[in-house]
Amino acid sequence: DAGEIPLLAGRGEKVVFRDGAMIVAGKREQRIPYEDLLRDPVPAPKSPVESLGAIQVPDGFNVELVASEPLIRDPIAFEWGADGKLWVLEMGDYPLGVDGQGKAGGVLRFLEDTNGDGRYDQSTVFLADLPFPSGMIPWRKGVLVAAAPDIFYAEDTDGDGKADRRETLFTGFTLGNQQHRINGFELGLDNWLHAANGDSGGKITSARTGQSVELGARDLRFRPDDGALELQPGRTQYGRHRDDWGNWFGGNNSTWAWHYFLPEHYLARNPQLAVKEVRRTLSTENRLFPISTPQRRFNWPDKINTLTSGCSVTPYRDELFGEAFANSIFICEPVNNLVHREVLTPDGVTFSSHRTRGEAKGEFLASTDNWSRFDYARTGPDGALYVADMYRLVIEHPEWIPAEQQKRIDLRAGHDKGRIYRVFPMGAALRPIPRLDQLDPAALVAAMESPNGWQRDTVQRLLLHAGGSSAVTPLGSLALASRSAKTRVQALCTLEGLGGMSAAMLLPSLRDPHPAVREHAVRISEPFLGKAPALDEAVLYLADDPELRVRYQVAFSLGEWSDPRAGRALTRIALRDADNAQVQIAVMSSAARHAGGMLDALLADPAATPPAALVEQLVSLTVAMDKQAALARTLERVARPADGHFAAWQFSAVAGLLDGLARTNLSLAKFTAAAPVDLRTALDGLAPVFLEAPRVSALVTAPESDRLAAIRLHGRGPQGSDEELRLLGELLRPSEAAAIHSAVFATLGRADGAVVAGVLTDRWSSLSPSLRSDALNLLLRKPSWTASLLTAIEQGKLPPAQLDTARQEKLLTHADPAIRARATKLFTATNADRAKVVKAYAGVADLPGNAEKGAALFQQHCAICHRLRGLGSEVGPDLGMLADKPTAHFLEAIFDPNKAVESRYLSFTLQTKSNRVLTGIIAAETPTSVVIRSPGGAEETVLRSEVQSLTGAPTSLMPEGFEKILRPEDVADLLTYLRASPTGAGQPAR
Repeated sequence: DAGEIPLLAGRGEKVVFRDGAMIVAGKREQRIPYEDLLRDPVPAPKSPVESLGAIQVPDGFNVELVASEPLIRDPIAFEWGADGKLWVLEMGDYPLGVDGQGKAGGVLRFLEDTNGDGRYDQSTVFLADLPFPSGMIPWRKGVLVAAAPDIFYAEDTDGDGKADRRETLFTGFTLGNQQHRINGFELGLDNWLHAANGDSGGKITSARTGQSVELGARDLRFRPDDGALELQPGRTQYGRHRDDWGNWFGGNNSTWAWHYFLPEHYLARNPQLAVKEVRRTLSTENRLFPISTPQRRFNWPDKINTLTSGCSVTPYRDELFGEAFANSIFICEPVNNLVHREVLTPDGVTFSSHRTRGEAKGEFLASTDNWSRFDYARTGPDGALYVADMYRLVIEHPEWIPAEQQKRIDLRAGHDKGRIYRVFPMGAALRPIPRLDQLDPAALVAAMESPNGWQRDTVQRLLLHAGGSSAVTPLGSLALASRSAKTRVQALCTLEGLGGMSAAMLLPSLRDPHPAVREHAVRISEPFLGKAPALDEAVLYLADDPELRVRYQVAFSLGEWSDPRAGRALTRIALRDADNAQVQIAVMSSAARHAGGMLDALLADPAATPPAALVEQLVSLTVAMDKQAALARTLERVARPADGHFAAWQFSAVAGLLDGLARTNLSLAKFTAAAPVDLRTALDGLAPVFLEAPRVSALVTAPESDRLAAIRLHGRGPQGSDEELRLLGELLRPSEAAAIHSAVFATLGRADGAVVAGVLTDRWSSLSPSLRSDALNLLLRKPSWTASLLTAIEQGKLPPAQLDTARQEKLLTHADPAIRARATKLFTATNADRAKVVKAYAGVADLPGNAEKGAALFQQHCAICHRLRGLGSEVGPDLGMLADKPTAHFLEAIFDPNKAVESRYLSFTLQTKSNRVLTGIIAAETPTSVVIRSPGGAEETVLRSEVQSLTGAPTSLMPEGFEKILRPEDVADLLTYLRASPTGAGQPAR
């Protein structure tokens, strides 16, 4: 990675880069510090004109400089006001304050082009001394600003260009890493402002309403004027933006983009609906093609030519670039001095994305100037793509830079510089930036007829601020008559925000030729359902719309209506789109009102085979909603075999019944005893189903779907059966498919009693390594099972060494004193003095290492939580990011892992109401569920209604105590492997 070294050329010596030095192994080992031989040359900053000349864009495009120092410095966001001014937010205090001690130095200013040449020539500071500001948007007569812990409104009331009024609207945002704070904002078609989480979270309180929400792992939407706030699917790191159709996109450092496809407020209607993911990763290919000279990376040093600082995911929202860019999104990558382009392709209700052919091995915009840090992009009012350049020597946060290296570099180099560029097709006629602030409501409505997303959004905002009814009629006409579907959509949504919509006005839009207009019309129809017969019929008709996205929205919206016809329409959608998981979630989000009617519709034809998963979910929901009559009708049908045998959907229906009862802490026996006569009769009729389940699950010739469904009923009948649970152990044999194994563990995990622990410990010697890991996870869930595990170890059934360090540590720190005491006898106690342990291994730096041995150690001790070069589980941080760290840093990370822990890697313990215990990181959250990712990478989605407690520990999942099993020479081997390049052992990535 350092290139040719003339000193060694042709001499044939082995060279290893390690611990900040080059080690030459010839006749004798020679250690040469980097600073003496391989000191990275620091490139000189370029003038704005020189830096402009270093930028490359595709053939047929032109790039211009529109603003630079001294007018601006350190731009991290910008937006145009209705008066044509360009507002620029600057984080001049990055990374640690203007004095290196946290002193605020952020600035919000506006730029003006006084001579109309397209370049800004006048700058006015509106606000100064802001603490690490991270987002802003013009609002009413002023600006909204995000500067954690607050979002505040600032206004100039006396006309001098400087803010003299300031009001905090929301507070409580966590003061995390300056790159990871609340940011945004963008106005949605829903007439709310949306903001990105930034990864830091917080308990957010509205100053106007007193309402509070835990931001957690989600993004936010809010209304500044009345103080309302709501959580949104997230978590976006920097820049949550939408396209013209209302699709929201976000991303993070190592992901180009996500599409958020599940509206959160719909999910909250069904507390029984467990949803694992609310977003779709658009592209999994994260290769990039910078044209700048590679520089030493402090964070993720092995990620050469790989996405590591993705931010500001920005759909292009104009027609100036041509049809080829109609579905393009741009992502900034400041570390690699470029702006990347992805092209969206519809994929069901969401998207996939790819590079365009002309950029297969290149980027849309790239610079040879290492100081160019492109961090924010927006479509301008003129149709050009505008890009902010923070222009810094170092963009990585000092959190990831070793202390000794910080002393040799200027972390704030470039703080007095900054540039903004615009890119547009050569020969294109850029539109003048309009003065929308001078238009009356009728003229504003006319201005919405524009191909430019900024202009339509600004018109929408100005009309919302103006209020009143004067714009209602012209907006209604625009929603019907505009030749642009994008304008028709935005006019409809603005009408909704003004409260000027009516059922009669919506009817034509429900028949619009463009599916996006129909989709939004369905959503806006929700308050009118059941009040306007013609509109009701129009929405029901769209349950059979040829466009999937329209049916998807209908499935959501029918949950706002209690009419039985809505349930039958939901059933049609569910059957038509049975293979689309997203549509099924939409259907189930609406099913709480319609479960009984949907089951009646599904089971009306005795010859039909209904989808097993759908029947199961609906049965479970009828239990939760206490729909006893509907449940009785359904179970009576479930108990009828076809040709003397039961199908997978019938086993699944009974499993849904049992799961629903478990969530309400009711046994089948108690539920049956208290049931009315018709329901009790139906429940008693299920006895044959329970009897046949063990036979089907053991029948290797039976369809796998039948076996998987039957396994779920083992031991769960009216009388229960330990023998049925023991039979499950037979299915853990290696010849069975992984799906069968997973089903067995899931069923055992639902059971009670000591028999489960016996099933697992008795079969331990025959379990494969992966199955042993699953078995241990299960045995650690309940204290009684954990006690049985310790007994098995004490009796010699399980060697203590077969429990990895993380699980040993969990037992040594268990909440139960008796378990802790027994574990202490079985496992060597951990040395509590971490600093002493770290010091004891200091000599590792002078030991030679063997990468092959290190790979085996990684697989044995690290892969359970870390992934590296395709091996291991993604639970903890990517170890590749540590490859350039000195040995002291590694030793601290291994032997004192709790000295510094990122919040996303903190350990949580979740206990369910059925006394199951899960330990891991919180991988995702929705209104109704939590996803726990445990060591080994296994994930479990738990309904919030099932959670008894969720306790966060101030510690990492990374255990202490590796000194018990790793000798100094082992550590040297492990570090050699961790630092090795992907293609050659002992060649660390720099």
